[in-house]
Formats: sequence, C-alpha cells, structure tokens
Amino acid sequence: MSLPLRRIAPILLMSLVAAVAAPLTATAAGASPIDDKKAEAARLSGAIEANGEKISALDEEMNGAQIKLQDAQAQIATAKQQIDQAQQQADSLKSALGERAASIYTDQTSPGGNNDSLADPITAAARSTYAAAAANKNDGMISQLTVVKEQLAAKKAEYEAAQTDAQAQTTQLAASTKQLLSLNANQEHLLSQTKGELATLVAADQKRRDDAARAAALAAIQRASAARNATRNGGNGGSRAPQPIPTNLPAPSGRAGAAIQFAMAQLGKPYVYAATGDASYDCSGLTMRAWGAAGVSLPHYSGAQYAMFPHVPLDQLQPGDLVFRGSGGSQHVSLYIGNGMVISAPHTGDVVKIQGMGNVIPYGSRPG
Repeated sequence: MSLPLRRIAPILLMSLVAAVAAPLTATAAGASPIDDKKAEAARLSGAIEANGEKISALDEEMNGAQIKLQDAQAQIATAKQQIDQAQQQADSLKSALGERAASIYTDQTSPGGNNDSLADPITAAARSTYAAAAANKNDGMISQLTVVKEQLAAKKAEYEAAQTDAQAQTTQLAASTKQLLSLNANQEHLLSQTKGELATLVAADQKRRDDAARAAALAAIQRASAARNATRNGGNGGSRAPQPIPTNLPAPSGRAGAAIQFAMAQLGKPYVYAATGDASYDCSGLTMRAWGAAGVSLPHYSGAQYAMFPHVPLDQLQPGDLVFRGSGGSQHVSLYIGNGMVISAPHTGDVVKIQGMGNVIPYGSRPG
C-alpha cells in the first residue's frame, strides 16, 4: 500500500528516534554480555527490516508519481498541439474573411466593371447581404475557435499544475528514500560491528568453556590413573604419584588417523537429529561415518557403539577412541583426539566442533 506524503516525515522521524534510542535501551538485570549483544543485534536487524519495508513502500510511491508525471507531460503535449491547430484554423478563417471582403469591395468599386451599387441596387443589395452573411459565419467560427482555444489553454494549465505536483512528489519521495537508505546503511554498519563483537564474545566464552572442559577431562584421567595405581599397589603403604598426561601425544596412525581426518573435515556442519551426513550429523552419526571412512562399520547408536568394542580406561585413551556419556554410553559419543579433546556433534543448534570431552563415563571404546 502506498504511503501519503504527509506520513513520510513522521515515519522518518520515528525511524531516526528508534535508531538513536535502541543502543541506549537498558538491558535486563543480570543479562550476560553475550545476551546483551544478541539483543542489540536483534534490535538492529528488526529496524533494518522495518526500514526496508518503508523503502519498498516509497519505491511504489515513486512509481505512481512517475506515472502521474509522464501522464501530465503527455496531456500537456496534446493540449499544446490542439491549441496550435485551433490557432491555425482561426488564422486561416481571418485570412479568408479578409480576402473575401477585399474581393467584394473590388468588384463593387472597379472602374472597368459594372457599378452594381449604382446601376443595379437589387444586385448590390444581394452582394452586400452575402458579404454580411459570410462575415457573420466566419466571425462565429472564429469565436468558437477562440472559446475552444481558451478551454484548451485551461486544460493545459491544469495539466501543468498536475505536472508540478507530480514533480514535487517525486522529489520528496526521492529525498525520503535517500534518508532511509542512509539510515539503513548506518544501521547495517552498526549491525556488522555488533556481530563482530558478538563473535568475539562467543569465541572467548567458548574458549573458556573448552579450557574448563579440557581441564576437567585431564583431571578425570589423572584421577583414574591414580586410582589404578592405588589398586595395583594394594596394601604397600601408599600409591605412586600419578603420572602427568603427556602434552605431546603421537599422531594417530592407520585406521584411527583416517577416522579423525574424516571427522576433521566435518567441522562446522550443523547438528541434526538422526542425521548421518553429508550436510549434517548427530553424535553417533558422526562417529559412525568417521570410522566407516576407516573401514570399520558402526551402528547408529552411541550405546551400541560402546557395547561392541573393547573398553579402554580414561588414562589409556588414544586418538581415535570413542568416549561416552550416560549409562552404558547411551546419551552421547565423541571421537577422542588427544589432550582431553574430542570432535563432537553436541546438540541441536550447535555444529560439529573440537571441545573438551567434559564429564564422561570411566571407559571409552576402541573400534580399531
């Protein structure tokens, strides 16, 4: 629907006020910086979309104004052509009337001819009556043409006024569109900046989470190693201090290396329930396809993957092993790559990524 010109200024004013006020809106108490940035990005996106709708409406207004302008210009040209034609006809009649009057006068007063006004009063009267009739007829036609010309001139003036109005509307719409485009450009710049800041905050938060998960995983592995050492030492008065987890594990080889290489190539693809690739995965779909690329067939269920292969204590995990959450590995499975880190398809709304293995059950599983 087109917007009347009288509504354009209030709309622009409201848009500008909203654009200025949005960054100043107070966020909810206790909201995190990430939530604040998400809310700010959502506000800017909404404002940009709303402005886009207004620009679209102004574009349609502009189309209508252009049609009015073109129509007025065409009508003006037609009216001018008709005025010129009426003027030419009036000029022709005036010229013919003058010639006829001159001819009658010449015929009546010619020295070499019969002077009908003297010799034949009846003939002279007839000629005089004819001349008067012709003059009245031509004068009437000239008067009619004059009226038509005046009417056409009035129409032409009306069309010129319509042209002026359409031109003014076009100019106003162009200025309003320019203002909205400038406003949108500023908001898009702010949105891009906000998204960049949001990405930085999310990356920092994710790193913090991954570091915490990695530390927890390494601690769990060290605790498991300490418990195994205590069990082996029995009652000898104490256990050996747990050995630190090596920080530079050897690169995986053979089939485990092929499984990890496949999983690495899927990083960034979205989690989708029950998906097994190639565009998306769930957790067991990812490990099934990864080990499938290495020539080992796995079922599409984490609990079955845990049950079908030898179990490995956490302190003996090697790259390529599978680690699990939930009773019997029933809740989640990831692919271990070393240093407490795994490749995982975590949950809906997330993507395949590298992260700390977190709180897992005491044993992993080794497909090959």
